[in-house]
Amino acid sequence: MKKKILMTIMIFLSCFSFIGCSIKWGKVEPKENIEKNSNYTTKESAELNEIEGVLMRIKKDTLTRTSATIIIYDYTLEEHIYGQAYRIDKKENEKWTSLKTLDGKEWTEVNWNLIGYHVDEHDRLELNIDWKDMYGALPNGEYRIVKDTSKQGETKRYEFSVEFIIES
Repeated sequence: MKKKILMTIMIFLSCFSFIGCSIKWGKVEPKENIEKNSNYTTKESAELNEIEGVLMRIKKDTLTRTSATIIIYDYTLEEHIYGQAYRIDKKENEKWTSLKTLDGKEWTEVNWNLIGYHVDEHDRLELNIDWKDMYGALPNGEYRIVKDTSKQGETKRYEFSVEFIIES
């Protein structure tokens, strides 16, 4: 009888340690590379995030009026695909509005390279975004970069964003 109980406990502990090692516990928000300087500021929270466990930040010292380097953190257990497409929204009168491109197009009318990116072994994906040719230099204001992702094998898109402020 003692042998059966001991064996059951050992199996239980083995299963628990295997499961515990494979789970990503909780949502961790990285703070080390968040952009903060006197002229351009990343806001800590994003109003738009349709997918739990995925967040985007702007890499420290990369935000300008015409570009930024973003870091996407994916703490889910699913494989997501990230593309090059993005849009920039501007907040006016407490409402977000998508900017038109320099030639008056919507961001969905822009020709994007169809490249699929995945996060690395550290659950990160770093992308340089240069919007100078698409939107020009952004005037002072509150903005957000909006990207989307899909799960491997699905067509549904999930949007997420990072907010930032441009000021003199």
